[in-house]
Amino acid sequence: MTKEELVKALLYVAVIDGKLEQEEKDLLSGVCGRLGVPLEVLNQWLNEIISQKGGVQIAIPQSVEECVFLVRSMVQMTAVDGEIDNRELSLLLAVAKHCGLAEEVVTNMTREELARSSKNKPGPCQGLPPQGQQQPAQAKADIALSAGQKKLVVIAVLAVAAGVGAWNWYLRDYVHYRNVLSANTAEACSGYLGVFPEGHFAKKVRILKDDLSFGNARNMNSADAYEMYMEKFAPNGRHIGEARELGEPLRYAAVMQFLTLEKLGEYIAKYPEGKHLPEIKALQERLFYEGVARSRSLAGIRKFMEDRPQSRYNRDLEALKDQIWNGAINSYLRNAKAQSADNKASQFFRAMLTHMRVTGDTTLNLVFENSVDVKDWEDFSKKVHATWDKVIDVVNSQNAGNTFEPQCEYPTAKPPPSLKKSFDSGNVNLLEGQIADRVQGYLRDMFSEDYFRIYRHRIYPHNRGKEIGGVTMKLKYSIRNKYNKIAGENLPSLYQQYASQMYGGLNKRFEGHLLGIRIDWDVTLNIAGTSYNYRLAETSYPATSIEGVGNVSDVYSTMTSMAFKDFADKLAAVFGIGARKK
Repeated sequence: MTKEELVKALLYVAVIDGKLEQEEKDLLSGVCGRLGVPLEVLNQWLNEIISQKGGVQIAIPQSVEECVFLVRSMVQMTAVDGEIDNRELSLLLAVAKHCGLAEEVVTNMTREELARSSKNKPGPCQGLPPQGQQQPAQAKADIALSAGQKKLVVIAVLAVAAGVGAWNWYLRDYVHYRNVLSANTAEACSGYLGVFPEGHFAKKVRILKDDLSFGNARNMNSADAYEMYMEKFAPNGRHIGEARELGEPLRYAAVMQFLTLEKLGEYIAKYPEGKHLPEIKALQERLFYEGVARSRSLAGIRKFMEDRPQSRYNRDLEALKDQIWNGAINSYLRNAKAQSADNKASQFFRAMLTHMRVTGDTTLNLVFENSVDVKDWEDFSKKVHATWDKVIDVVNSQNAGNTFEPQCEYPTAKPPPSLKKSFDSGNVNLLEGQIADRVQGYLRDMFSEDYFRIYRHRIYPHNRGKEIGGVTMKLKYSIRNKYNKIAGENLPSLYQQYASQMYGGLNKRFEGHLLGIRIDWDVTLNIAGTSYNYRLAETSYPATSIEGVGNVSDVYSTMTSMAFKDFADKLAAVFGIGARKK
């Protein structure tokens, strides 16, 4: 059969009961599309069939095998609902006759189908009982199909019989679509679209899903239901406008019942152009203001005023901010006096706090600049080595016979560990972090966490002289070898490390020598745009007390870390911020 002959045959089967349903038209249109037969030709043939009133000739397959298969398939499908009317039987006999098959062939095929259905529960291609028997009522009810559904199945089988392999997909599409119509639920629509997102009926199913989903929302009649519909079908849903009109007053009522920032935010997010938006935003602003005022948080006040520069509450918050700052300044002055802080330092700190209150700039920049110039034992002359060996000789002679003072080895035999390795850039950066953390901790304890915004900077050759605004604390320090005048000579300082041990009593064991270092601090504070400044110079000697700091290999980093922390404590004491807030 040619494709044109196939379409004519399918069309004839479709109109055999005198009518052509929309589903049948859709099915035939799909066949034409896949076979490349124009729809105009289909309509022309339909008119011919109607005008000839059943006198249309159906093209018959040429081989006997094809003919038998075609007739058997038609027998199975026409019997699928448990009955064959006269028009169907006439069609079967006519097709059999044109195929060269005797009438007895059709009779035997129908009886075989009837015999099979009498032994088994009817399947998709079983139906009528054998001659002289009646089908059980329950079995017939299980497989009963409408005349329209039966015709569609016959059309599908004819298409498969003629070799339209792609038709299998279309048949599955159609069956799923019929299931959707039968279920009539949004879930069934989703199931269809999951399998056939580009299916022949996908557009219809999407429309149906939209309508059913909105119907569900109407039944629930809640803000959440309408908003869920809008979220799923935005922006082109068929009922978006109606859902918004119905959902907004419900959401507004919920907000007014539970007046919280969270509920207000939900309304604004879901109805950015809602008719209650001005009122909701005003309520949100009021709640934010009340929360900030209750917390008395400077960070909260600062953020509120930055986010809402035109707010009617800003004047009240400005007054509250001044009140909080003035209380903090007075509290600081009392604390500084109690700690006997340096007078000039406390005056500067008061000016700094006042500047921050007036300008609102609470930034404190900690700027570090370092200079490291240390020598290892091997860098000193042989004369220095020999002189230190003689000094150790004298010390050992003085301690001879004293079990509590062990003999020391010569530094030439057991030299001190390297200083240079202990003060590379990575280690120095960690030490600076300790000062920054300690200063921030003192300020947080004296005031609160949100008073200051502290930033750490490092001066390098490429950014030297760069202007930094706000309040700046520049910590310039240098790390060098410490020297002592010994036996008339200027020698690098050496310290001896001992470890305690028990030998019938407390005793000490010599561990090794350590080179002494000094740290010179030069700290300057200034307020950008003013004449206020303060300067502090200090020198630290980290190795003056080194007992109990661990083994020799890491003692430099330990004692230097202690020196940096001690200097941070010194700064806190000078400014009167060392005591914790009561």
